[in-house]
Amino acid sequence: MSTERGQRQTVTFIGPAITAAEPPARAASRAQEEFVSIVATVVGEEEARRYGALLFSSAYGIAELGISGHLTEEKWRTTAEDLIATLVVMTANNHPATRTNQIGSQSCSRIELPFSFKAA
Repeated sequence: MSTERGQRQTVTFIGPAITAAEPPARAASRAQEEFVSIVATVVGEEEARRYGALLFSSAYGIAELGISGHLTEEKWRTTAEDLIATLVVMTANNHPATRTNQIGSQSCSRIELPFSFKAA
């Protein structure tokens, strides 16, 4: 999704830096808070922002590499979807509260993501 809609990605990732009175900034902020609440279900409230920042910034970098054409399967022998799945699994597997979570027992290639990083 991010590689297809670079402008939307930019608003989502830098939303808080935009004037709070702007509707896109409020929407981005709500989306970020929802993301943190989802992360909290995996790592707990206390560590949700730290892990959320790690996942969010990593996803941003992955999307930027995809948009710019620097993340190709031919070069890296992986896809953006696989990298995101790996991050999710690593987060779940490395947090004591979720080490036995079912996500952690799945291989990265079996996790279904609700979006795509296909370049436009």
